[in-house]
Amino acid sequence: FFDRIVLAYLVADFGIQTVHFSSPYIVKNELSYDIEPFVNDYNIGIVKSKSERPVPLVLVNSLANGIKASISPITAAPSPPIKFKRPNIEAKLYKFVDTKNQRNMYSSVYFSTDSQRSICYITFLPYAIYVNHLPIPVSLTLFNKNDVTYQIGTSQSIDVSFLKDKKSRLKIKVKVEAFGES
Repeated sequence: FFDRIVLAYLVADFGIQTVHFSSPYIVKNELSYDIEPFVNDYNIGIVKSKSERPVPLVLVNSLANGIKASISPITAAPSPPIKFKRPNIEAKLYKFVDTKNQRNMYSSVYFSTDSQRSICYITFLPYAIYVNHLPIPVSLTLFNKNDVTYQIGTSQSIDVSFLKDKKSRLKIKVKVEAFGES
């Protein structure tokens, strides 16, 4: 660390040694949609689905006030910021307002450290997913307020984090082409 807010490391490529400077905090998006995180109401930029983005160095000290995020493009105010006391302890629940689909999506946010690289990750994960472990594709229909059908290939998953909001009974129909439906 340099001045306790910048990570400096040396990389040797083809005999050339390069010193890299980086933020010690990375926002990682494992969700199925893009997000825009905020630190102290400052938007750090779009974090595409399945990618990551460093927290700007000028905001590292402000992380003590928490981090919040919105679905990109922003159409609703973000939920209140979440704060972490220590890394690798617990995941926290975070709500996204999805005005496009008129529902709330939920995320488990986990604060962890990579001690070998001296980097802290703030990872946004889906709150609930369905995964197809069958060797053939399936059709999954969720019957609730709005009926939704998904086609899930082998080893694929879908984010169903919006189900956390539902207070009514949920009915599920699974259809496998060769076997019919349940």
